[in-house]
Amino acid sequence: MIAPLNWGLGHATRMVPTIKKYRQDGWTVYIASDGDALLWLQKEFPDFLIFDVGVKTLRYAQSGCFLLHLKQLLPTFLNNIKQEHLWLEQFVKQHPVDLIISDNRYGFWHANIKSIFVSHQFNLPVPWYLFWSKFIAQYWLRKQIEQFTKIWILDDANHQLAGRLSHLKLYTKPHQFIGLQSRFNIQKQAIQYDYLLLASGLAPHKQHLIDTFYSIVKTKKHLRIAIVGGKPQNFDETSQIKCFNILNTADLNYLLSLSETIVARSGYSTIMDLIRLDKKAILIPTPGQPEQEYLADHHKTKKSWLILKHIGHLMDFL
Repeated sequence: MIAPLNWGLGHATRMVPTIKKYRQDGWTVYIASDGDALLWLQKEFPDFLIFDVGVKTLRYAQSGCFLLHLKQLLPTFLNNIKQEHLWLEQFVKQHPVDLIISDNRYGFWHANIKSIFVSHQFNLPVPWYLFWSKFIAQYWLRKQIEQFTKIWILDDANHQLAGRLSHLKLYTKPHQFIGLQSRFNIQKQAIQYDYLLLASGLAPHKQHLIDTFYSIVKTKKHLRIAIVGGKPQNFDETSQIKCFNILNTADLNYLLSLSETIVARSGYSTIMDLIRLDKKAILIPTPGQPEQEYLADHHKTKKSWLILKHIGHLMDFL
């Protein structure tokens, strides 16, 4: 059983190498998720046994305030953990499962089945004004993860990719650094797009990213633009700007190879993909996500990447 979290598509897409490896090794692979991640996995692996966990989809507050995000998301997040654990308990009564691999689904462990927790984030970043809460949150996180049999860390032993996020201070379960995980490979193609926007994440910030990007680039008639992840509101397609919905791995890999610079959120899965492909990038952290803000800052010295605080600042660089 391989179960990626539905928090954007990154948790699902970065599990593609793992899913393919176990299938190639002769395992029967069950996949479980929900929401957009589930829909993407169904398209990516149409011949796999894929199941809907049935939990409630998380949605951000419109404001960028971290406290408002936390207040809105926390009750649903905690309830989802309980519900997905109950779902798994019922599932294994009806299906033979020898191994569980959970990408950030805290409820996907079983007392009688080897359960592996996959993540890059074991040391939580919190805003300075909530420093008092870090010890409580860190204790809770460690207690959740320690219910698993083993930990896989999406980083190397020097923590080059995730920095302090991937440190396992006080964790006692066996762990293994599995390094960078990406579904993409470098392809040499002639450049057809100056900028490619990879719109990802939860509503409503995803649509806001698309709309703001479109409002900027539509006035730059000399630029060749592609947008992946949805269409802007009031979109008027031209030869200059092309929009694509959710693409499978092969199609997106090809589109990335045709693009000079990638504009995206500073999510960890995106960062791993950009490093694998050695692409130039402009990264904009999602408002109210300390993790993305930290990752952007951690990689700000990379010469081929530009870090912006807000998508609106892109106007100054195009």
